[in-house]
Amino acid sequence: MENSSDSPAHDRNPSPPPELRQNKELDLADNVGQSAFSKHWIFSTLMKLIQEVDSESEKLEADLCELGIDVSEDLQNELCELWDMSMNKDVAEFLHEFKAMDILGGVIRKSKAPRVVEICVGILGNMVCCDKVCIAISNNSVLVEVLLALMDSRDPQTLVETFRLCYVCLCNSSVSDIWLKAVKDRLDSQTNIKFLLQSSTNGDLLKKTAYFLDKLLELDDDLCCEWATQEMVQALLEGVHQIGYSQSEELEVFLHVFELISTTETGVEALVSEYEKAEVPLKKYLAGVCEYEIVGLEGQERSLCSSLAVLNVIFSASTDIANSIIQDKQNMRYLLKILEPLSSRIQQIKVPHSADDNCVKEQKSSSSENDEPTLAPKETTSETNGNPGSGEPADHDKEGTEKHSPQEKEDKTTSDNTDTDNKYFLLLFEIIQGLLQDIVCYLHSIMPEQVADEGEITVPPVLMYLNKMCSRERVKCLITALEEATDPDSEDETDSVVMLSNLAQRYKLRRLSDIIDNVPWKSDTVRKSESGP
Repeated sequence: MENSSDSPAHDRNPSPPPELRQNKELDLADNVGQSAFSKHWIFSTLMKLIQEVDSESEKLEADLCELGIDVSEDLQNELCELWDMSMNKDVAEFLHEFKAMDILGGVIRKSKAPRVVEICVGILGNMVCCDKVCIAISNNSVLVEVLLALMDSRDPQTLVETFRLCYVCLCNSSVSDIWLKAVKDRLDSQTNIKFLLQSSTNGDLLKKTAYFLDKLLELDDDLCCEWATQEMVQALLEGVHQIGYSQSEELEVFLHVFELISTTETGVEALVSEYEKAEVPLKKYLAGVCEYEIVGLEGQERSLCSSLAVLNVIFSASTDIANSIIQDKQNMRYLLKILEPLSSRIQQIKVPHSADDNCVKEQKSSSSENDEPTLAPKETTSETNGNPGSGEPADHDKEGTEKHSPQEKEDKTTSDNTDTDNKYFLLLFEIIQGLLQDIVCYLHSIMPEQVADEGEITVPPVLMYLNKMCSRERVKCLITALEEATDPDSEDETDSVVMLSNLAQRYKLRRLSDIIDNVPWKSDTVRKSESGP
């Protein structure tokens, strides 16, 4: 009997009926790019939206339409589906080719339905995540003006989507100048932002507004100087009060705005004028960080950089504020509680890279063939990326760059994130060093030439804390940080370790003097001999 498998009819699977194949090709032709989304459905939804807005306009002309009207729930649901779909790059580009941004812009101008306006802005906000679409929308001056005019809206959800869209565009270096100019040309931009910060109780809106403001001030120094007013500081303080003082993404961005403001002369004046209110979020945040005996710094390094940078600036700017800070022992306690774990982290970061490289080489040489790369991407070979045993070279992309496995990409991302975190830890260490130096120098400048009997001594509380309540290890961290921050070629009178030693001796702080005397200095003999009684 003939083997059926030898028959040519069984060499391949049966072909689908021609009608089915034709319908499948038609379905694929209706798809947007490589996605499963239907062009026909998108056309249909946009047409329904246009018809609804036209109908709304007719009612408005007949005085039958009131502000705040909503469209049908079915159309809202379809628009929300389109909103979700617009996150897809192929859909965003298709909408752009279909001139959807003109349609959506027209709807935003005409519609009185807050939900419709919110969804249309949200769709545009997704579309601008695609670089090509972002450039096209940004070059449409009429649409940019329409979107910025929405900052006058009193609908929180519309404002959330508006600020999100504007922030994404500001982050795009190709078009950021266009949006900066447009914002600066609108005379009420600053007024609207201050109003929202002062009056909104919507946490998401406060967050999006702060992100937008942060990017604006970061991109334009002149605008930062112009907007760094006492009224803006007051508005920001009200916004911080609303979101709370615990570590959060929202607090981080608010603190960074304060830091940007503190880089301008007008901003420093505003912060000094509002110090009694400004110190509340700064101290409450630091108190939260230092709530437990062992301070965890991971994830808080950026917020700490911003808060302590602001504190350092206003300390240096006002004698009254400097006096206030040294009168509160908690300030020194917070700084040293943060400095203690930070010092250990800095020592790890400063390990020479050559040691790490040697470690990587040893790991590579001892790893087996199937080991995944750990610290560095492993060179792709024919066994891993080509055809096994064929001797064919590994695949390369169009630019000739070798393809790496998901694990290798993850390792690289982790490495990049670690480098960024380390940068902020190093910056935080420098900020704390600078603030501690300033405090010691200020204490030294107001130190009396003669100190009366012990019963009549008035010791600044921060020094009393160091002498009586601060652990020996934290005082050592302080001395080491001051030592590292001191220029070895500086004159002795500017040496902050010598100043601290003089302060301890002048105020007769025996325990503090003893700790200082037992900490090895880099220039041990010279400094100790010149900081004598």
